[in-house]
Amino acid sequence: MPMEEKYLYLVTGNDDSRVIAEAQRLYKSLAGSNDDPFANEIFEQAESGPEPELVNSVVRSLKTPPFLGGRKVVWLKHFTGFDEEGDKGSKEPMAVALRGLASAVTQFLGPEMLLLVDGSGLDKRRALYKAFAANGKVLEYTKPDMTKKGWENIMIDCIRQEASLKGMKLATNAEQFLLDVLGTDTARINAELEKVICYRGGTEGTVTIEEVSAVCIGKGEEMAWALGNVLGERNIAETLKVIDKLIAQNRGSDDYVRSMLYGATRFFRDAIRIKVFMAENKIRNPMALVGFINGMTAEAKDAAVARGMEFLDYNVFRTKNLAMEIERYAPHDIIKALRVIRDAMWQTMSSTTTVRMALESALTEIIGVGRPGRFR
Repeated sequence: MPMEEKYLYLVTGNDDSRVIAEAQRLYKSLAGSNDDPFANEIFEQAESGPEPELVNSVVRSLKTPPFLGGRKVVWLKHFTGFDEEGDKGSKEPMAVALRGLASAVTQFLGPEMLLLVDGSGLDKRRALYKAFAANGKVLEYTKPDMTKKGWENIMIDCIRQEASLKGMKLATNAEQFLLDVLGTDTARINAELEKVICYRGGTEGTVTIEEVSAVCIGKGEEMAWALGNVLGERNIAETLKVIDKLIAQNRGSDDYVRSMLYGATRFFRDAIRIKVFMAENKIRNPMALVGFINGMTAEAKDAAVARGMEFLDYNVFRTKNLAMEIERYAPHDIIKALRVIRDAMWQTMSSTTTVRMALESALTEIIGVGRPGRFR
């Protein structure tokens, strides 16, 4: 049996992809080598949606002993009708059926029977949820929410859990890169990790950022990481190469190229904020910045974020990287960069200059052709 010895399992939450994936893994673990239709019963709703009779069939199955002895796994698979439980007094057929299942869970004896129920959105206040919570094991998966503090750490945990299940160990910066690639799209984690496994030919050893970035640059947040890295390096040849790769992958979309200008703006705005924060708090280097942030109280962080230090809401590893990257820019370089980007944006709206030409010209002016030493 997985985890602690239980006979009743509920897998729910608002993260559909993880609810489904965990339920499938859990069923395989519970059934083991005895995945026999005569020994186990799977109840799955039709394309027309959930029906009360499906739930009633589960209840009847729980009252029927295993056909050939031993244990029987009963699985109500990927159910979508939990919100029809309604109030206690509801006489609707589905509400009655779900309360009947809750009663069966409460009276469940085991251990010759194992019950697995999965589906998104079962309210904690409902009788069925309470029955599982009191008598069995509830696994709840909540989708990371970008509007809430700490979403990055939650998403990193999701990536680590999936990687661990595949026998993979990711370098810290590889995890951070995947975070920027995926945003809060947990449904893509499995596919992106499979791409990495295929690219490197297995799961042995630590997965590096170079291996991840070779196959996982796609759409959305990954642009901020890729562009930020090359801006931090102040290497114009590498910057133009990355721009070319990103634009090709996004089919040369002017909107995407314009978003890269906004991404560059965010990089330099973060640079100003980090430099100001480090100066105010007499922080000498990026490693000291990490220690300082880790030592801040939640109230102090909230106050700093409220006055514009938004980087404090980032994953601390990402903040350290930003602090290291901006060491190649003196304060007057950052101010100049923001002015150059502003002018480039104006060009794209008021002249015949193409968006890509405006982007490349702006970054060439900002980075230059050399690689200056670090500033403090």
